[in-house]
Amino acid sequence: MPPCELCGREASLQPASVEGVEVDLCNDCIHYGTPLKEAPAQTLILPRYGDTIEYITEDYAQLIKNSREAQGLTQQELSNTLSVKESLLQKIEQGRLEPDFELAKKLERAFSIKLIHKALNEHIKHQSSKKGLTLGDMIKKK
Repeated sequence: MPPCELCGREASLQPASVEGVEVDLCNDCIHYGTPLKEAPAQTLILPRYGDTIEYITEDYAQLIKNSREAQGLTQQELSNTLSVKESLLQKIEQGRLEPDFELAKKLERAFSIKLIHKALNEHIKHQSSKKGLTLGDMIKKK
């Protein structure tokens, strides 16, 4: 039997929605969410300790703006080139919106800059004797 995604206990599971995330919960944890009638469409996969994770650099806004200005492009010209809305590009350059990985890759190619970095996940060390990391390992219970 697969483990409950909240407590890690191996039991029969029911699909449920917990704060907008679809998870499989045991009967003891089902009251933390809203039971679903169908199996979840997607499963949230959390990185485990030691996994390689990708992230967008913190200074993405300044890198993108400086690169665009260095090539003499306006936001409108760049938005047309990348097939994105100009307002989206404005928010990204202002640092109010982080680009998704698809757009970040387009920007990396367009400007020959590095926006996506890889790192070893060392932030969450799994202390439990259970197999794998559960949502319960990530939150503090009352």
